[in-house]
Order: sequence, then C-alpha cells, then structure tokens
Amino acid sequence: MNARFLQTILALLLVVNAAQAASPASPKDIAAQFYRVCHKLKISGLPTVQQTKLLALYLSQDLQRLIQSAREKQAKFIKEHPDEKPPWIEGDLFSSSFEGSHGFRVGTPVVQADRAEVPIHLFYRDGKNMIRWTDTLVLTRVGKGWVVSDLLYKATWEFKPGTSLRGVLQAE
Repeated sequence: MNARFLQTILALLLVVNAAQAASPASPKDIAAQFYRVCHKLKISGLPTVQQTKLLALYLSQDLQRLIQSAREKQAKFIKEHPDEKPPWIEGDLFSSSFEGSHGFRVGTPVVQADRAEVPIHLFYRDGKNMIRWTDTLVLTRVGKGWVVSDLLYKATWEFKPGTSLRGVLQAE
C-alpha cells in the first residue's frame, strides 16, 4: 500500500470512530457522512474488501451481503471469461452517473417510521458545464441508528446504472 492510501484510510477511520462515539446521528448526518467517505475513497465499480470495511458502519447487513455476493459473482465471471469485461468492474455505483460526482449536498429527509429517504443533490463538472441531479438514499433504522439500505437512481438520463443500487447488485 502506498503512503497516500494509508493516510486516506487513517483519516476515514478517524471519521468513523468520531461518528461511533457521538450520539445517534440523524438520517441527514448519516447520509452526509456516507457520501463524504464515498468521495474520499473514489470508488469505481464494486467497493474493494477494504473499502467495504470502511463503508460497513453505514451499510445495512443486507446491502453488505449483496456487495459480497456481487464480488463473488464478479470473480467467477473473471475466471470463466478472462477476455471479457466483468460486471460491476467500473463506474460509480453510488450515484446515477457512471463518472460519479464532484460534490453533493444533502437534502431534507422524509422519515416514516423506520425508513428515511434522503435526497442527495449531486453535481459533476465537465469543463465549463455543470451537470446536476438528485438521487435518493434510503436509510433504515437499526436500533438507535440509521444505515444505508438502498440508493434510488433518480437522474433523468438513459445511461444510469439502473433504478436502484439493490437492483444493480442483484442483476447479474
């Protein structure tokens, strides 16, 4: 591992430890923390095992299992089809844009019982052009806290990963 990667990991661990030590965070706080971590990790394709460990504080157990299952399917595909491009190998799975985003703003959550939908206003700069869209992060209450259980891709363009993160992870 290079020194820059280790610095990033240490910084993220500090954020995770601070989040764990604080009182139960609101859905808006969790969404902001989750996207800050995603942006720092610059995830392309499925999160690596190390990236998933850093995201685990924020992800539901079910979503972690789906990522692990997708990783296993991807490895099997690579073994069986070494000359073909495997599923989930590139692109941002945590936004509607394959290229990802350059920044975000967390909107006002809509909370109903143990479910919260949090609008995430994202943007991507392409030269002088600014592309903006809003996705919806779905959180589920677990104990006194909240975890990410899905992401709804809400951009209006045709070339988004699918309709939801869960759907994309279960597709192949």
